[in-house]
Amino acid sequence: MMTNNSNSQLDQQNDEIDLMDLLLILSNHIKTLLLFPVLGAICATAFVFWQDQKPKIFVSNASVFVETPTASNEIPKARAEVLISIINSGDAFAELKGKITASLGRTDRLVNLSASAASPEAAQAINKTALERIYEITAPTGVEAARLKNLLKNEQEKLVAIKKILADSALSAKANPENIRAHGELLNIASDREFAIAKIERQLSGISSANVVLAPTLPNSPQPVKKLLPLVAGIMAGGFAALLWIFIKHGLHLLRRDPQQQSKLAQIKANLGFKT
Repeated sequence: MMTNNSNSQLDQQNDEIDLMDLLLILSNHIKTLLLFPVLGAICATAFVFWQDQKPKIFVSNASVFVETPTASNEIPKARAEVLISIINSGDAFAELKGKITASLGRTDRLVNLSASAASPEAAQAINKTALERIYEITAPTGVEAARLKNLLKNEQEKLVAIKKILADSALSAKANPENIRAHGELLNIASDREFAIAKIERQLSGISSANVVLAPTLPNSPQPVKKLLPLVAGIMAGGFAALLWIFIKHGLHLLRRDPQQQSKLAQIKANLGFKT
């Protein structure tokens, strides 16, 4: 029991000695600890000033909802991630590269567009151009468009025929239950045909202006220059550089004082090409 107590006391004393040694090392280089963060803050201030002198940038925002299934088992017309990839790096948006970026809303899965330009009107125009391009690339073409048009024509013809039957067999006040039931079934069939027509029309149009949740905005003021973040980053970088410098310098000092380590230090210098 006495031995365990003695060991714990020695460990505690060693910890205190190590802490005091660390504080001593830092206090010996207090000027460096103060100078480096100040230099970092000065560099950050110069960077912020340089950013503030650059031409003002205006940002127009827009949002479009691309995943619009009309039933629980229906596949969306386009995946948001796919469209975002096309906008940010696809050939269809090559002329807008660097002017517009797309991102995905975390909760609503909206495709958010941000267009940057030197004037509010130009930023808004870029966003409108991007939306028009989205409408174009998501609309079906070729064989798929022809197939959908044929389906649409067939459904429209069926709806016309059903409406004609309904008009010819209008219910009278004394209609029997069988006629009422048949009339109701025809109404349900007509409703299904109308639903199918609306669905095909949406597929033919692809993503359209009806999917736009936020129309391209006209920014009132330029994008503000971030000042606090660069300043904090500069101070932290200066403090880290100061600590690194202090401990490297202290470590080299200990190496020089230790005869057993001098030969290793000389070998390291020779490997790095320094004269010994």
